Parts: sequence; structure tokens; C-alpha cells
Amino acid sequence: MSGFEPARRSLPDGHTLQSAYALIMGESTVECGRPTKATGKPCRARIQSRYPACPAHRTAEERDEAARLDAELDAERDKIEQWLHAAEPACWSWQAPEVDRVADPVDVLVEWQAERCAICGGRHARQVWDHDHATDLVRGLLCMSCNSKEPGGVGVFDRYRERPPTAILGIEIEHFGFPELSVSTTPWRLEDDPSDLVAAAIE
Repeated sequence: MSGFEPARRSLPDGHTLQSAYALIMGESTVECGRPTKATGKPCRARIQSRYPACPAHRTAEERDEAARLDAELDAERDKIEQWLHAAEPACWSWQAPEVDRVADPVDVLVEWQAERCAICGGRHARQVWDHDHATDLVRGLLCMSCNSKEPGGVGVFDRYRERPPTAILGIEIEHFGFPELSVSTTPWRLEDDPSDLVAAAIE
């Protein structure tokens, strides 16, 4: 389906929703690796990848740098969390088509979302059928990242649950026994497509 373009708003400082998640949830972890005093063997303490070593094995300069970086990241996290509380899901900005009531609602939803995640708006190689576990009715198609965070998410996730794609389109799809979506032939990459979330960015 064509003929509409979702409005684009960037998160603070050019973040995408995915990079904002990474900042809030924490980076991947690695082992410290520096030799321990007791045995001389590599320290196996887990640290976030931005740090050169665990707190016990940092130099004075590294401790000062870590404290400065932590303060900057805390301020950035606060800004992003405020933004996420104020954000609206991407699908709220998409023009809803006139739905043919004879058409298969699955086809209607898949065509309208056009491989875009209903929350972050990114085009992804893999999407899942998000559904209400109380009613077993489909809400919309989400990327794996948003789907994993949606159950406990607030702000943009609460708003998505209030008016998901199927509610916008006025269709109903039962989730029970539904087949998995096929993988896209044009995989989405983070650097290819910024978030389409619509909200007033927090300055």
C-alpha cells in the first residue's frame, strides 16, 4: 500500500528507539579479563562493554573517567525515559485505509503495516504477531525488540495497547494457532531507517 508517509520524529540527540533501548537496558557485557592479585588469572567479573575493567581493577584515571561517563549516561537515560513516556506509537501516525469488510483481515493488517513495526516504525526482517493474552486477539505486528519489551513497558507501550493497529483498522483476528510470519527479503538494518515514533521530543 502506498500514498502515505508516517511523520518522523527523532528521539533526543538523534537516537533511534533501538539505540534508546540499548542505553536504558544496558549494553552487552564482557569479562573484565585483567589479572587478579590472588592468582594472576583473568578476572571473570562481568562488565558493560564500555568499561575497560571491573571496579576492582580500574586505575584511578579509569575510575574518574567511569564516573564522568556514568553521569553523562544517567542524564541521557533520564531524557530518553521522559521522551518514551510522552511518545505515541508509530502506527498512530499512519493513514488508515478504507477497509473492505469482505477482505481477509490478515491481509488488511499485513498490507497496511508494510513490514513496519507498529510501535517503533522500523522495517524489520522479522516480526511477530502481538496479541492480547486475555482475549487471544491480535493487536498488531511488532519487531522482536518491541515485542519483548511491550508486556512491561509504559508510556509508548501503554498507548499502543490502548489503540493497536487492529483497533485502528476496525478488524478482529484470532491469534490461536496462527502461523509465523515469513522473513522479509529485504532485511532491515538499524542504520537504514530511523524510528518513526511520533511525539514531541524532549529538548
